[in-house]
Amino acid sequence: MVFVDFTEGGFVVARYFENGTSFPITQDVNPNDPNRFLGPNPSSPSHPHEFIEHPKLNVGYINNLGANLTSFYQFQDGKLTFQSSLNVAGGPRHMVINAEGTFGWIVTETSCMIQPVKIDRQTGKLTYNGKPVAITQADRAVGAGAEILLSHDERMIVASNRQVNGSQNDFLTTFDVDSEGHLTNPATHDTKGQVVRGLAFNNDTTLLVFGHQTNGTVGMFGRDAGTNKLTLLTPNLLNLTAAAKIQSSAAPSSFVFLD
Repeated sequence: MVFVDFTEGGFVVARYFENGTSFPITQDVNPNDPNRFLGPNPSSPSHPHEFIEHPKLNVGYINNLGANLTSFYQFQDGKLTFQSSLNVAGGPRHMVINAEGTFGWIVTETSCMIQPVKIDRQTGKLTYNGKPVAITQADRAVGAGAEILLSHDERMIVASNRQVNGSQNDFLTTFDVDSEGHLTNPATHDTKGQVVRGLAFNNDTTLLVFGHQTNGTVGMFGRDAGTNKLTLLTPNLLNLTAAAKIQSSAAPSSFVFLD
């Protein structure tokens, strides 16, 4: 298991056993690795945010929001060996990869963009696959990109855009995905709340659940797989604080469909 430390930089790899015990695996330090442990007052900006596993190769990626880099590593016997980094301006936060491991899409937090990338079939190295595309509506202020999903049929990308100033409703932006991994036909969908973040598709990608961290509410869109259109199914959002009968305000940030 790989853990990234977004507050102080660095990552930890741990081996787990069937009885529940674990131990960390010492990693080789590479001075060129932007995700090496830098301590509480690093001299270089560092904010490793997510580890993404390649679906077919012994390769993984770390998005570093502070350094504006997405780095890739070879993985063997519990060791992550740094290979190289791709510059992704605007704070790379989350990434999704297609099932063949040939295309990827990286959402940035501060610039609210998606950078399409190509992935080498043999090595896993990243290269640009065209220019980044905006997830912010043209008539609204730039928010903060949060989550990104690829539909299971790989025909749709969805990204959430948090309007962190709280003055506007947050929204999702969807794109069609063509055979070359390019994003087309952007469409925005109001989610009727503030600070939309977590997203999840069900198994056949006909339902998309989302949550608002500020409001503590949860909603759902239906997806027409033929037309790639979303329809809000819950105009009256579920108030998670009341539903869960908890004292403090709920702040939903992630979801998982179990079936």
